[in-house]
Amino acid sequence: MRFYSSVNLNNSGTNTAHISIPVQTAGLIFFGILFYFCKRFALERILSFDAAYYMFQFMHSGKPFAGPARYGDYLPELLPLFAFKQGMSLRTIIILYSVSFIIIHYIFFLIATLVLKNNGAGIAMMLASCLSYYHAFYVPMLQLSEAIIAAILLWALIHPETPYRSLRQRVGYTAAALAVIAYISFTHPLGIVAVVFVIGMELIGAKRYSDYLLWALLVTGIVWMLLKSNVFFKEAYDQKQVIPFHEMISNLSGWRNWPSTQFVLGFTRVHFRSLRWLALVCLIFSIRKGILFTLFLLASVAGFTFLLLANYRHGTGFIVYEYYYVMYGFFIGLVFVFLFYHPSRKVLILLIAVPFIYAGLKRLYRAHLQYSDRIAYVDRIVRQAHRNGGKKFIVDSKCYPSDYAMTSWNFAFETLFYSSLNGPDSSVTVFIKTPELAKLCDSARNLSNIFLGVYFCPLWFSTEDLPDRYFRLPPTGYRYLTHSQDDTSFHEDNYSADNLRIIPIMNTIHAYEQDWTAAVPVEIINTSGHPIPAIPRSKNPVLIGFRLVDAHGNTIFDEVSNPLETDIIKKAGCAITLYLPKLKGTFYATPDLLTEGMGWWHIPSQPVKIIIEE
Repeated sequence: MRFYSSVNLNNSGTNTAHISIPVQTAGLIFFGILFYFCKRFALERILSFDAAYYMFQFMHSGKPFAGPARYGDYLPELLPLFAFKQGMSLRTIIILYSVSFIIIHYIFFLIATLVLKNNGAGIAMMLASCLSYYHAFYVPMLQLSEAIIAAILLWALIHPETPYRSLRQRVGYTAAALAVIAYISFTHPLGIVAVVFVIGMELIGAKRYSDYLLWALLVTGIVWMLLKSNVFFKEAYDQKQVIPFHEMISNLSGWRNWPSTQFVLGFTRVHFRSLRWLALVCLIFSIRKGILFTLFLLASVAGFTFLLLANYRHGTGFIVYEYYYVMYGFFIGLVFVFLFYHPSRKVLILLIAVPFIYAGLKRLYRAHLQYSDRIAYVDRIVRQAHRNGGKKFIVDSKCYPSDYAMTSWNFAFETLFYSSLNGPDSSVTVFIKTPELAKLCDSARNLSNIFLGVYFCPLWFSTEDLPDRYFRLPPTGYRYLTHSQDDTSFHEDNYSADNLRIIPIMNTIHAYEQDWTAAVPVEIINTSGHPIPAIPRSKNPVLIGFRLVDAHGNTIFDEVSNPLETDIIKKAGCAITLYLPKLKGTFYATPDLLTEGMGWWHIPSQPVKIIIEE
């Protein structure tokens, strides 16, 4: 009985594996760059969505916090939780939380390349960490990322550069592989796809059909992961994320018109040209491993794609699509290494991988703009709260710029963290009022010790629960930062070019042709003595906007406008959402107020230069 076949592995004939200085150098530089991105854009990564929620939870309880049966979340919380218990600054805790994810990935890389001396796995980890990432890099609570890196470590264990010879080695590394599978099972349910792909690729691609221990590992891994998700740690949350199979296969004839299909096709075409070419090369050369191997690769990618497209056939937020899109980089990066890597040509394979890694890193850096716009919005809201002299505020969702601020379910925690960076005395919290929560928001004005948190459980916490070393909110109720323009006291006749001024925050804005939106921030000065309410009225609302022209004065967009973010009492920040034209070049936008359907107000301002690059 053959436990770990060495006859058909890519490293056939290799007796001793070596630590590769070029691979170590590349890994140090690659993960060092990712570490720099995580540190520089720590606010963008952590004060967004799940990460801010998880951070609030472990700071509130003083214990690690995990999603539904996803205890792998504990690992990246260890450093920031230690910093919290030591009383370090809030900014330090945020930075440590942001970089912890990459530190874990780098540790896995070192285990693969220094302990297991599997340099091919190290190259695959670098490729999988950037090949198909864009905005998803700025959502660190993407447990699928941890599953992907761990799955490549699993491959390093079952595909050694030096074949295992002794029974002790076989048993030891098999136990380690089972431990990795157990870890993957506590990261993300779709980790089972990565596990099956890795072991299946090894069985079929390396023709290890008689390797009974590998078969046992596959069966044990699948059985454990299914039992974990459906019996031992069954969670309603995970069950709700997947629609029934009969719904998936219904109306397949219209799959090309599904929103999910349109997004994935467009996203791939715009951002991942190199990924498509690398996938094509891998597919062609996979035939060398046999037609069965090629069919396995096609079936794996097609099956995952079907799950992604069918499950979200009715549409969802772009970040959800990108969340799962990272799997394609895992598939292609690992297959590339499997097909072409050999210890004798590790430097050559690394050099071939470098352009793809460079393109991936460049794409990750560009992607920060969307999240930097979001942090700039949080800053404007917090500043306005401070100007209004309060601590707890509500903003109507009609004024929430979802195009670049994205989802608002956790905005109360995000504003609390951001405002408290300068100390607990600067703490404020802003809750986004939705129609479903309108009654609760109205009653919150008169309730003591109330703290409106996340949408799914807004009354989970109170102001008395907060760790006062970092956050301090009064027991008083909430106030509104936005009011309706339907108020009878609001009249445009009170305002003119003499008592209003619009000041662009940035003279020049850089954007990229492949992106969807950019925010043009401004500050509005109001000396009229009459506030300008922000919530648009149903007829002829007052908005903030501009006309976009090119360098020759030709009109590109006649009107770009959106609601004000908050009421303008004396001074307020705001931004105009620009849906980027698919054109390179220099454009100009002069911000102004307007009454929709009636005309511009012609408020004094300066043009903003917008440079759209390829």
